[in-house]
Amino acid sequence: MTSQLGVTYHDMPAVIIKYELYDLDEFISEQIAYGSLIFPLPQQQVKRWHSYALEESKKIRKAIITQTLSLHKQKQLELYIQHHQGMLIKLSNLLYRYTESIVFVEENSAQQLQLKDLYLILNKQLLDLLHFMEHYFAEYWDKGMELPLMLKQDVYADFHNYIQELKALLHPAPPTLTDIILTPYMRMDSAEPEGITYHHLQYCKQLYLSLSVYLNIYNNGFQESALLYELVALNFNLPELYQYYTIKIATEINELEDIHDQMKMLAENSKQLKQLNLRMGLVYDTAYPEMRQSLVQWLEEEYHYQQLSLQPTLPASVQNLEPSAALKIPTSLTVEQLGLLLRLLRRSKVFKMKNQSAMLRFFADHFTTLQKDSISVNNLKNQYYSPDSKTFTDLQDLLHQFLKDLKALEQETDK
Repeated sequence: MTSQLGVTYHDMPAVIIKYELYDLDEFISEQIAYGSLIFPLPQQQVKRWHSYALEESKKIRKAIITQTLSLHKQKQLELYIQHHQGMLIKLSNLLYRYTESIVFVEENSAQQLQLKDLYLILNKQLLDLLHFMEHYFAEYWDKGMELPLMLKQDVYADFHNYIQELKALLHPAPPTLTDIILTPYMRMDSAEPEGITYHHLQYCKQLYLSLSVYLNIYNNGFQESALLYELVALNFNLPELYQYYTIKIATEINELEDIHDQMKMLAENSKQLKQLNLRMGLVYDTAYPEMRQSLVQWLEEEYHYQQLSLQPTLPASVQNLEPSAALKIPTSLTVEQLGLLLRLLRRSKVFKMKNQSAMLRFFADHFTTLQKDSISVNNLKNQYYSPDSKTFTDLQDLLHQFLKDLKALEQETDK
């Protein structure tokens, strides 16, 4: 281990940065590693470690302030902050695991209690350093890093309270929508602590605060559509919310008999979404697209499809014919697999149709699945937009089989 490290950032050449945690890293990783200690320890040893840890923490805080003032290039400062952030989290997790691994033995219990106290106090000092850096260098903070394990109990306790409070405030809402809103808190409450990042923690706190204010103001005059717009404004881009919204609108549209009324409803919903004031910088999951953009695209595709249906190109007698069962192409796929396969083909630009709804209707009309001779277009849409993990596994197996079949076909052709 050295007090200076060579670190690379994307395509930048290696940058030498000072490592302020060198001594503390060695102290935690080697000197006080619980598994390497032999009891009984020398008299006053734990007290001496206490004093050293306190002084070292103060020294590191001063060193970080001094070093950050000397770094003038943004990328160097970002590297410096994020590297120390990651190492502080690593050392904090080591101390947490030391604490959890202590098995008290009667003859050594007094020293073990002192040692546990040392681990907890030192861990708190590391967390204070992390909080200090996050507060003063927020723009360089890596929100994708996982939280220290020491914070998990506080986070779980907070999330448990959020769940109870939001459940009470959401009592007028449909149960399905309530479950969707509580999903991030339920996932984190039941997940391994390693799964919680600074980003998700920050978003979940902001979601709770925003919904608490909103629901306390409007609870007496609860409107589901207004709550949905609030979630979209917060960029709560959970696939389950997308599915809930599109099914809700599709159901309301199907209740209207006049196609012009249907188009008017689609246009009004699209307009309201476009006029929403989004909370800038907020996103629940960076792996998914912006919720407003996805919903507007779906509404416009539905509108375009309805518009095309007003421009018949075939005689009415032909238009009214249902696809014959004999003309349908049978497949060995499930509806779930077909939906995901179509999504993959469009994503890979094999299918270039811009109107996804029209494409899905075509396949629903002209193909059959393993279980059914008739495919519900709404069911196919649901599987297209919200595939589950099992379907991904099934389709991967199918694609592997394609590769085997392709190899066999190549060998047959070469003969």
